[in-house]
Amino acid sequence: MKTFSDHLLTEAATSAAFEMEKVIVAAAGGPSYKPKDKKIAPDAGDKIVKSLKLTGKGAMPKNAYDVTPEWASNFPGGKAPGATKTPKTDFLIGPRRISLKTGGGAQLMSGGKSEATATFYAACKAGKIPIKGAVKKLESQFNSMMATTVPDVKGNARELVKNQKDELINKTNKIHEEFKKDLRAMFSNNKEFAYHFTFEAMTGVQKFGRKGVGAAQYFLVTDWAGEPANIHDAFKDKGYVKKIAGQVVPEARFKSGSQKKVDPNTRITKKTGFYSIYSAVGLGLKNMQEELDTIEGDLLTEAVLDKIKGAFKKFVNYMKRMIKAVVRYIGDSWQRLIQFLDLEPQVYFNNTPRW
Repeated sequence: MKTFSDHLLTEAATSAAFEMEKVIVAAAGGPSYKPKDKKIAPDAGDKIVKSLKLTGKGAMPKNAYDVTPEWASNFPGGKAPGATKTPKTDFLIGPRRISLKTGGGAQLMSGGKSEATATFYAACKAGKIPIKGAVKKLESQFNSMMATTVPDVKGNARELVKNQKDELINKTNKIHEEFKKDLRAMFSNNKEFAYHFTFEAMTGVQKFGRKGVGAAQYFLVTDWAGEPANIHDAFKDKGYVKKIAGQVVPEARFKSGSQKKVDPNTRITKKTGFYSIYSAVGLGLKNMQEELDTIEGDLLTEAVLDKIKGAFKKFVNYMKRMIKAVVRYIGDSWQRLIQFLDLEPQVYFNNTPRW
């Protein structure tokens, strides 16, 4: 199994594969081309075009195409780097947008960390992976946190406050860690996710748009001699995509993000007033601390205890408002849920299936 970050391959990057594409395009009436690589049969293109009865003029696509705004949102600043705009389409014959898979080790996809993340979220959306259960659990976890009460004790006021705050922080960390495990289990051996992850990695439909030139619809599988040659329509042939998905076997894991601690001084979103689970709880604790700072001395008198309980009650009320805002903000978006939990998806998969 390979991970996006460590073993991503450059699709059809070998000079031989690129030459093969131009050979086929030439056979379909495109610019004339004679292969320099000796393993490519001079008449390979003619054999492929004839055996598959491909009609229409051959052409090479541009080096890059614009991606959809939704896809670009997965990159820093909402702008996809030029290197990630390489089309899935290797060449065109008439209206057919074709990806060539030839020779050993033809790759599923290429890209970096953000490309992987975008493909993950595309699969969640296209596969309509259920999210309601995860959101309900998030509500339940926060309801448990809000059940925290300040005990009627005597002693040091500062120690009581510190212990109660530590308990809230520990519960926040527990929610974070439990979701890491739960999400991994949810996506493990999930056939719908595997299918749509593979489909998007193959075609780039959500990346370039279903009718975009950059999105490949057909997959031409052959050898350097041009025989045998087969072509598959990924938009219609679900059985073929399932066959590839069964070899790709994507597995999603989730690692902690960069924040890793409760901190109110972090970037926020305009829609919720906070960025992640840590900043949400951190802001609540900050507001509570401002009230607790007015307590004078360490003696835990009845009046001081009432003041501490009042501050914690305000924190609970804040949390109730917060979770409602979070649920509204998340909606049915896996991206928003995972980002709020300060997690990052990593997908492990086989990038060289047998086509």
